[in-house]
Amino acid sequence: MEEFEKAIEQVQALQDKAALTVLFYSGLRVGELLALTIADYDNKANTITVTKTLSRTATGYVIAPPKTPKSRRTVTIPCKASAVLNAYIATLYEPQPRDTIFIGLNGNHLAYVIKLAAAGADVKKSECMTCDTVTPAC
Repeated sequence: MEEFEKAIEQVQALQDKAALTVLFYSGLRVGELLALTIADYDNKANTITVTKTLSRTATGYVIAPPKTPKSRRTVTIPCKASAVLNAYIATLYEPQPRDTIFIGLNGNHLAYVIKLAAAGADVKKSECMTCDTVTPAC
């Protein structure tokens, strides 16, 4: 947890900070994060409902249901993560329920941001971005 806090302080862009915070505290896969829509997030209950994922195919990217029924789930995120996500969503121009939250992000960009943040915080690779924490209640 301490390593994540040091690393996330290095991230300047609010979109990147929100994406990495949600990934860390929720345990979502990158494809699930990138497929999230405004309707999937309940800011009053601090929950994210996972019903789809973004995948790369031979012809491009496609948003589709997860591979297994168990991948469909509702995840509670802590107030801290919800606050960052709310701040980011507030910067979007008239977001609609079907709009994806993290417009223009991809897995390569997130990996690059993680690498820079970890280096800037002097966090070793083995310590950075482990998601084996329990999400505390608000």
